[in-house]
Amino acid sequence: MTEQDIVNAIVEWLKDKNFIVATEVCNMSAIVDIGCISELGEVWAIECKLHAMKKVIWQAHYHWLVADKVYIGVPSRKIRKATLCEAEKHGVGIIFVCNGEVEIVKECNLIDDGFQFLPKKEEFVECIKRFSKLITREGEMNKKGDKNGKI
Repeated sequence: MTEQDIVNAIVEWLKDKNFIVATEVCNMSAIVDIGCISELGEVWAIECKLHAMKKVIWQAHYHWLVADKVYIGVPSRKIRKATLCEAEKHGVGIIFVCNGEVEIVKECNLIDDGFQFLPKKEEFVECIKRFSKLITREGEMNKKGDKNGKI
């Protein structure tokens, strides 16, 4: 399994739940692997990695500035207790991916709702909407036989 396999599985899972989904979305000086918006308007940021480590939790934690929910997406396997404690400490949720199946195994919870930076959150939402249209257009072009898959 690659990091891209994790991203693809989560993207499809979110689309099945009617989320607006985009990948590689800018969050100020960082890039979010998956940015999405639920039907209820909740903004999610998901960092996908092959290994759940404290560093990933810190990376995901940064996305609380622009998201209502923050997760890491990792292959289904044991996570070290120290990593779980770090996720809990920073309110970061955990999504497992195994054989294309996706499951939220730990919900996130925003520790400090004064942490969000609303002007940047609005920019993040606009990027998700714009990039999601590009993904859709690229997918439609691929179905029509564009050999390069480019827009």
